[in-house]
Amino acid sequence: MEDHWSNEFEHEAVTSDNREAFTNHMSKFETPNDAIMDGYGLAQMKGKPGKLPESMDVFPDDKSRNEFTLKATKLLGYESAPDLESLSDVNLKKGLPEGSPYDDNFANAFKQFAIDKKIPKSAMEPLAEFFNLASIKAMDDSEARRAADFAAKKQSTDEALAIHPDFGSKEKLEESSILTHRALVNNLGLSTEEANEMAEFLRDREGATNPVLRRVLLKQLGSLAAESSNDGGGGAPGKPVTVADGKTESILWPKKT
Repeated sequence: MEDHWSNEFEHEAVTSDNREAFTNHMSKFETPNDAIMDGYGLAQMKGKPGKLPESMDVFPDDKSRNEFTLKATKLLGYESAPDLESLSDVNLKKGLPEGSPYDDNFANAFKQFAIDKKIPKSAMEPLAEFFNLASIKAMDDSEARRAADFAAKKQSTDEALAIHPDFGSKEKLEESSILTHRALVNNLGLSTEEANEMAEFLRDREGATNPVLRRVLLKQLGSLAAESSNDGGGGAPGKPVTVADGKTESILWPKKT
């Protein structure tokens, strides 16, 4: 007991009359921190509030202060992880739909950040869920904005072409569109996949929003289909495409399959 920390402990409640009893009682605790936490736990079990030290200065050295801090934060649920291995049971996929892409390198970088910044382990899954849900919403919002922007550009292109001399009216533009779709299927010698790719380009990509490109394609391909219908010819050399399920027509002209 000569080297025990309690021999040097000073407090107004510890007097010469009870020093021996105090030292004997404290001999089972290796550090002041252990003694404090034991008393705190006993008070809780008795239904009484535990009393924490009023100041960290009551501890004799940094080691005992650190020990107390670690145990107190653990008791309060603020335990931080010392290394990546200790975070192996943390689920950072919370909030992600099943099958969503998951970047292990990013996940490990986040875990290392939490370790470096002493972020409580108990807070990591809620943080990950908040980030995942916020990211999904941001992507959905961005996709909605892109779709709205595309629809506005497509409408603007339609309106511009409807008054262009090559067409002159909405009805003529619609007629040219139907002929263009027919040319894709019957007059260019394209495979079904190629025809569908062209149809999607005209509906969903630059072919729908670039007025010059669309005007040229509608005029040239529409004329090709019209000439083929007028002279009874078979269109461009090569085996004509038969689209049994009408996919190409439905891509570009869902009401005219």
